[in-house]
Amino acid sequence: MGNSSTWKIRMATAAAICSSAFAGGFRPEPDITVSQWADTYRIIGKPSPEPGPWRTDRVPYMREIMDCMSPSSPVQVCALMKAAQGAGTEGMLNMFGCWAHRYPDSMMLVQPTVNTAKKFVRTRLDRMIESTPALRALFEKQGSRKAANTMTMKEFQGNTLIIAGANSANDLRSYPCRYAAGDEVDGWPMDLDGEGDPTELLYQRLAAYRRMKLFFLSTPTLEEVSHIWRWYLRGDQRAFMLPCPLCKREQPLIWGADRAKEGRPGGLRWPKGEPDQVRYQCEHCGDGFEEWRKVELLNRGEWVPQAPGVGRGLIRSYKVNALYYPYGWPGSAWVNLAAKWESDHRDPVKRKAFINLKLAEPYRDPSEAITDAATLHARREAYGPELPAGGCVLSAGADIHPDRIEAEKVLWGIGEESWSIEYRVFPGDTSRLSSQCWADLDRWLQAEHLSELGISLSVSACCIDSRFLKQIVTQFCGERSTRRVWNIDGRAGNLPIWSQKVRKSRGKHAPAHIVGVDAAKEAIYSRLRIVEPGPGYCHYPVSPEYTHDYFEQVTSEIRVPDYSGPIPKYEWRKKRSGARNEALDARVYSYAALVGLQMTRGLRLDAEMAALLRSAEDRRRPISERMPPPAVLAAARPLVASDPYL
Repeated sequence: MGNSSTWKIRMATAAAICSSAFAGGFRPEPDITVSQWADTYRIIGKPSPEPGPWRTDRVPYMREIMDCMSPSSPVQVCALMKAAQGAGTEGMLNMFGCWAHRYPDSMMLVQPTVNTAKKFVRTRLDRMIESTPALRALFEKQGSRKAANTMTMKEFQGNTLIIAGANSANDLRSYPCRYAAGDEVDGWPMDLDGEGDPTELLYQRLAAYRRMKLFFLSTPTLEEVSHIWRWYLRGDQRAFMLPCPLCKREQPLIWGADRAKEGRPGGLRWPKGEPDQVRYQCEHCGDGFEEWRKVELLNRGEWVPQAPGVGRGLIRSYKVNALYYPYGWPGSAWVNLAAKWESDHRDPVKRKAFINLKLAEPYRDPSEAITDAATLHARREAYGPELPAGGCVLSAGADIHPDRIEAEKVLWGIGEESWSIEYRVFPGDTSRLSSQCWADLDRWLQAEHLSELGISLSVSACCIDSRFLKQIVTQFCGERSTRRVWNIDGRAGNLPIWSQKVRKSRGKHAPAHIVGVDAAKEAIYSRLRIVEPGPGYCHYPVSPEYTHDYFEQVTSEIRVPDYSGPIPKYEWRKKRSGARNEALDARVYSYAALVGLQMTRGLRLDAEMAALLRSAEDRRRPISERMPPPAVLAAARPLVASDPYL
């Protein structure tokens, strides 16, 4: 009995000790939001404009954005369309810090490319880990023998953070995770290796997790191809509403240039040429206030959905322009914005950059809108089979694929007015030069076409891109070099349409002429905007080959700005993931052939047209009128005794 009592006492004591120990040391930490975590733990190291402990109240518009990525929030996807340098990236880093420290699970950080991902790790992620003690204790230093910590993978608390580039389909496809963020998504490709939109691929990686968290952020680019704009529209489109210090009514901070033109109040206003007098005009009472009032107003602001119900509460979207940035931040002061607008808005490139980088708006310029496929299809003309009388030079371009060759003939006239003549697809195994498709292409290139002027024309030059089958194309073109069937190397970037440089080849293989495809596309797209026949106008025939799909391909790309460097650069991207562009490529190569004739042969379309008209006129004359006068004939004959005409 005594032993039993003693045992019971000991068990009760042990239970009490365990209970006390659990309560004191093993009790789970309470839930914490991302902003609370950042205010408690995050340290911003040097170099930084504001090193030291993170303060959410410095950028109060970031609080809700960060907190909707807290595990306690029901939100699954958050999209932030932002101006440059507005703490959006730091907010994303806070999310990763909070997830790793308090809610560890598999994570992925995606940058536009593998190279930019490595740079981000070196300059931003590793610096955050090193400067924040709570994170430094979780991640072993790079190169440590204890953990996998590299530029593309970091281990922490039995989990892994993968750092990937959006240009790698394998990275986005192969690694499921609970938490992920996509940075500068407007720098991502539209179609990744034929598998579609990379933002959708990343979204699908997380779909298996019920409490997933996915954060997208970017400065926008062109509206038609902007990933962040599309995700913004998929969410509830929240605006940060601030109360007017005078009438107390709420409103978002907007640029307001359109309102000024229409005579409506609202937005930044200043006397022309005096940006130092800038004030914000309330859209409700019409009165104005100075920028220093922002300090108070930002802390009283709140996010209000402008499209409530969109996204079903699972997708939230936010827009933050530079007008919201904290008072005193360099480059974002209202006076600086007003001055920059006055100096830049007349320059199209600088205007685009301002709208994207400062106003956080996607850019769409009606004057640069490309004629859509339906309009081009509707304006087809009934001409053929004879070549229209306005053209004098026939060129061709061929795009090579594993199972087919797609090619187009184009007739050119004065001022580079053009008529599409034939678009052909030659099916076959292009990897073998003995394949029928190559013989069919050769016969097609040699075919003669009768002009309405009564003159027969054949292809004067043809360009065939050798990127896909270098050896086959160079051999094919080398054997036909005297017919100006040119092997070309189409390259993107700041290059002329026809370069003087060539890519050399061995033996009988033809050297590859360097063709600047970006410049050619810009020229072609500028002609598609011309609506009246004449110089530069593009004619298309009513024929079975020129279907609506053909015009969808011709208009499948768009020129997109890249603001990653100090000077904006432009690249051509497909408008939609998976869009076909073979017809555009064939047109580019046909135009390159014309430019090649101009550069290598000194071709002048006006002189060629004049010569063709003279030849046609001669053919229309009677035989008697075509013979030279007798005096000319006599002068041309040798005077010898045996001549019977003496």
